[in-house]
Amino acid sequence: MSQFSYADYEDVVAQAQAGASNNTAKVGYFKLSKPNDSALVRFNIGSMNDLPMASIHAPIFGTRGYVGLSLPFTGVSCLNKVGDYSDTCPFCKAAAENHAVIGKASKKCYVPMLVAYRNTDGSFGEPQPVIWERPSGFGSELKAKLANNGDLRNSLYIITRIGSGTQTRYSIDYAMPTVFKDSLVPADFSAFENFKIDKHSFWVKTADEMNAFINTGAFPEVPKAEQPQTQAKIAQPAAQPQFIQPQGIPQAPQGQPQFAGQPQTPTFEQAEANPFPSQPQVAPAQPAAQVVAEQPAATQQAETAGVAKPRTWF
Repeated sequence: MSQFSYADYEDVVAQAQAGASNNTAKVGYFKLSKPNDSALVRFNIGSMNDLPMASIHAPIFGTRGYVGLSLPFTGVSCLNKVGDYSDTCPFCKAAAENHAVIGKASKKCYVPMLVAYRNTDGSFGEPQPVIWERPSGFGSELKAKLANNGDLRNSLYIITRIGSGTQTRYSIDYAMPTVFKDSLVPADFSAFENFKIDKHSFWVKTADEMNAFINTGAFPEVPKAEQPQTQAKIAQPAAQPQFIQPQGIPQAPQGQPQFAGQPQTPTFEQAEANPFPSQPQVAPAQPAAQVVAEQPAATQQAETAGVAKPRTWF
């Protein structure tokens, strides 16, 4: 049996709680599935400083049969400064050499907003916190709306999908307060407190980790926090009405919390709204029967070894 002190236990719990503050598990991706679908939204944009942007190396789709590489993989933040495509970034070099999977870096913006999707009867559902991934040029449209309407958090907008496939575009219209009640999407942005886009929508990797992916087809594994172990003595009934003492003490299965340090993974059906698949949702480990072992809170984004520090937005 692995022994540990109460101080060790508190340290594990503290790590899990630190990850919980990231709130990434609460935030989804914006998607309108069909032409003419619409949603009522409230942008979490008070100024252009509230709009995260990044240069991302996206995977090239259609190459799943490439031997040695596990697909899909999440988009990876470029190591070069914006506008620079030197060999400082291993993925820039790989893309320039026509790598089968690693794509060239493209500039993206990630729009935080609250969205209430329109139901088939014309009503609106409960607001949800989401990220809308758009090309960097979309920032110009938001900048114009800020200049004309002021703080976007104070107004509601209607987003409507027009067209499909490569012809898909979106109209963004001011929602008149006389038609759309402000209470339909309350200005509650608490889900975005301590939110980190680099742990939600793309990886931040070092040059060594990128080279490892190029050479092996996978990133080095991130070490997981040690899980306290527990044992339990479970009485086994005999064939007779009496109970006897068991000969051995079975080892209870160990549940190991997964401290997520990687982005969420949307399905390929979400590729249009967010073409870069990311990290899986975390499921807490299940304790064995008749074993009561307090589990550390496992959430989406604990700060674990191997996760790069947040980059400064450029």
